[in-house]
Amino acid sequence: MYALVLLMYESKSLDKVFTYKIPSFLSVKKGLKVKVPFNNKEINGIVLDIKDTTSETFEMKEIIGIENDDIYYTDELIDLAYKLKELTLCTLTTAFKTMVPNRLKVSSSKSSLAKYNYEVIINKDANIKEYIDNHKKASKQIEILNKLLNKEKLYTKDIPSNIVKIFKDNNLINLEKEAKYRINKDIKLEEKPSLSSDQEKVFKDINSKLNEYNTHLIYGVTASGKTEVYFNIINEVLKNHKTALVLVPEITLSTHLINRFYKRFGNIVGIYHSSLSDGERYDEYLKAFRGEVKIVVGTRSSVFTPLKDLGIIIVDEEHSDNFKQDTNPRYNAIDIARYRAKKNNIPLVMGSATPSLESMAKAKNNIYMLHVMKNRIGNAILPNVIISNMALEIKKGNKIISEELNKNILNSLNNNTQSIILLNRRGYSSVITCQNCGYTYKCKYCDITLTYHKSSNHLRCHYCG
Repeated sequence: MYALVLLMYESKSLDKVFTYKIPSFLSVKKGLKVKVPFNNKEINGIVLDIKDTTSETFEMKEIIGIENDDIYYTDELIDLAYKLKELTLCTLTTAFKTMVPNRLKVSSSKSSLAKYNYEVIINKDANIKEYIDNHKKASKQIEILNKLLNKEKLYTKDIPSNIVKIFKDNNLINLEKEAKYRINKDIKLEEKPSLSSDQEKVFKDINSKLNEYNTHLIYGVTASGKTEVYFNIINEVLKNHKTALVLVPEITLSTHLINRFYKRFGNIVGIYHSSLSDGERYDEYLKAFRGEVKIVVGTRSSVFTPLKDLGIIIVDEEHSDNFKQDTNPRYNAIDIARYRAKKNNIPLVMGSATPSLESMAKAKNNIYMLHVMKNRIGNAILPNVIISNMALEIKKGNKIISEELNKNILNSLNNNTQSIILLNRRGYSSVITCQNCGYTYKCKYCDITLTYHKSSNHLRCHYCG
């Protein structure tokens, strides 16, 4: 048997697989992390395929050993790595490293972040009754043994360490390893609220197409109840014994949403984002890999979590730029989500109160399926929005604050209430225009308006710098 191994060198010249012989004493399978000899060194690699024969004529080197057989790259993740390489032009090694948390990367330290509880089990071959008869004065030992005989669940942490040692030395017990996680939630579940007519219609439309690939765009005003629609769709997915992946653009949003998911679905929810510690990310990744969670909620990197039997992918606030990775490899999580949805023949549901122009154009051209939710829950009224044309205001002499804004701020002050003004820009002024001739300063490279920074008295281009 021969293994095709990708070496963990991020050099483009070595961005290919090498063939190694599998020794008879090793049980090697596709996706495993292995150690192999290369250029008089021992380095790490990933098994991308296994062959019965090889066309190579030279003598093969053998795989030295398996680095970690608890977790491996699934067929879907291997395929996803090739797709990531194709989309971003990165090396295959970079693609594989991008998809897993730090401590599961092939080239990382040997130290493990795994934590375990050890359950104490009676050894079936031991004569416990005889041991009790011979040690009647050891009341604490007898008490613990009786608990174990009565099938009471005890862990090593529940028993004094000296007694555990005595039991092991006398071959009375065995220890069974059980994974211990840093994040464990035991929350009282909330009752499911009834859906509004808008929510019910969108839910039924998407639910009728759960077993086929489509991209659904939910265009719902703020507070129209998009999250509740997600919950109801996920509930149907879970009934079909499948899993769900939910992407949000930033951690602040995910924290609020995760709490809502916990309250609705309990401990079958896993989380994954950059604010977790290495240990917490390691745990959450393993939960998804082992099938111990059915729903994963997280930021863009969670699009690579190894959920099995994926039933739906949901992207909340799909218009956000935070789904785009700005370091190598520069991927868009929505593109990866779309690819996974298509491969698994499942729906991709994207929601936003302000969809991107690209998504709206695709919806209007029937590439996406559009679902509109115009009303807020409980018939709440949307605030009035007034748009002031500052070109006209400047002619009136109002250079910074419009007449309408000035009037409302004064009303607020007179009523002893507060006002908040959002300056959604960098710099003192986003454009410098001559009031006489209308000339505007622009970047000679990008042809966009230059931004004036008062502190340094400079005009700067925010595209090219």
